[in-house]
Amino acid sequence: MTEQPPTYRRFHPIIADAYTAVHEWLDGIEQAKGYKSIDPRGKWQKILQGEDLKSVAFQYYYLFPTHYFKAAHILENVIGEDRLISWLRHKQRLCILDIGCGAGAGTAACIEAILTLKEQDKIPNDVKIFAIGVDPNKFSVLLYKQLMQKCQSYTLETIGLDFKCVQSGFPEATLGIIQNLKE
Repeated sequence: MTEQPPTYRRFHPIIADAYTAVHEWLDGIEQAKGYKSIDPRGKWQKILQGEDLKSVAFQYYYLFPTHYFKAAHILENVIGEDRLISWLRHKQRLCILDIGCGAGAGTAACIEAILTLKEQDKIPNDVKIFAIGVDPNKFSVLLYKQLMQKCQSYTLETIGLDFKCVQSGFPEATLGIIQNLKE
């Protein structure tokens, strides 16, 4: 009996395109130059605390896939497809509150889960997603905004996606979150 090759989890094509588009955008920004060539060995503390665009861009390059697939795993294996479908049958609006959003890996995984269900015709009704990304780092918020703008433009025909960014730590961000939820 031949052993089956392993199946690896991949980005949804729309999320992959958005992720790549943000890298292309970063490649054109002087303050981010060289972010892909940073050697993190022995520098993680400094990189993770970095408040400059190059450090945040490196985190996007190096850590986004890990955080994305962890969130996707939770959506698929903990929350589950049936529960997502049930939620979206009764409420066609989903609010994603991404505290410590970084560049938006968790939000992107949620968008992917909804896109996949829509593409498989498991959710026949229209779905609107409202995402709020909250992070104290202005460059993380900038990357979140870039990624969400790309996702928004690539999903126009499939889902309704709107988003807001709150540049603040938590719990200080509470007022900004409440204001965005009222809109």
